[in-house]
Amino acid sequence: MFEDEVDMDGELSSRVSKALATTEWLSANFEGADLRDAAYVIANPQLERNRENWDISLHETINV
Repeated sequence: MFEDEVDMDGELSSRVSKALATTEWLSANFEGADLRDAAYVIANPQLERNRENWDISLHETINV
């Protein structure tokens, strides 16, 4: 579906998400990871609401 709509170079492949809910996804993908070289752009407030529950190191979080 995406491939039919967007003209981009490269190969597309599918992935299975590590979690369904945002809080579970954040924990599964970011907990304990050193992401000080990454910026996380998000419109969902769950990271800031629950930041004290996780050990997440990001260079910057941009809430849009």
